[in-house]
Amino acid sequence: MAHSTEKKHTLLYKALAQNEEGVGLSGETIVMEAKALIIAGTDTTAITSSYLIWAVLRHPEVKARLLDEVQSLSEDFAISDVQKLSYVQMTVSESLRLYGAVSSSLPRVPPVGGRKLGNHFIPGGTIVTTQAFTLHRNPEAFENPLE
Repeated sequence: MAHSTEKKHTLLYKALAQNEEGVGLSGETIVMEAKALIIAGTDTTAITSSYLIWAVLRHPEVKARLLDEVQSLSEDFAISDVQKLSYVQMTVSESLRLYGAVSSSLPRVPPVGGRKLGNHFIPGGTIVTTQAFTLHRNPEAFENPLE
């Protein structure tokens, strides 16, 4: 398995480096942001994993197909190999669509001059928002949206 020698730095690493240079966020702000990311990341990951497992176990045919695909991996697989498993990717995507852990709105702002959406004109600078739950269950967008 080939590894890149290029060092990739996390957002936290970059914030700490800027802080040491006397620019960027304060140490206190960095700590607060890190705590928020850790808490948000663990909650959403746990919820998403729980729903994924629950959804797969409700459908033995999905479980069997997933197991077949995962068992095709070699013992020394890399993340890039997992990313090529199409049924795994589809199953994760569908679980996220149906049981997304983040239920917040998705605010957007039309550009200056506004934008037409269907038969409606939305003036520029207007905050428009929706949420994923309803959109992800729309039969016009998804055939059998609850399956």
